[in-house]
Amino acid sequence: MKAKKILIVEDEFLLSHAMKISAIGDIFEVVTASNGKEGLELIQSEKPDLVLLDLIMPEMDGFELMAAIRADDDIKDTKVVILSNETSEKSMKKAKELGAIDYFIKVNADLTEMAKKLEKLLK
Repeated sequence: MKAKKILIVEDEFLLSHAMKISAIGDIFEVVTASNGKEGLELIQSEKPDLVLLDLIMPEMDGFELMAAIRADDDIKDTKVVILSNETSEKSMKKAKELGAIDYFIKVNADLTEMAKKLEKLLK
């Protein structure tokens, strides 16, 4: 069976690399982007099963990327999970309104547990 594909859109290279070589990379095919603009291009070309998305990034932030995803008929149904240190109620609500299916706080993230949760979200 073909592994599900996850796109990690994260501007902190060490974090995206750690996710790629962790349990997440063991379970899924992982593609990475370092900003929202690159992320949008990869979503359009790679058609990932899920996007793990940071909110605060250069060139196009996570909210702008989510809005662009939802406005594009070819990718509007892409599953998006937020991974951010942005913990304000306003940001969490906005992410949910834009269609995020889950929200992880970076500082609390256990990569093994995250991998298990992502696997459940994709079943």
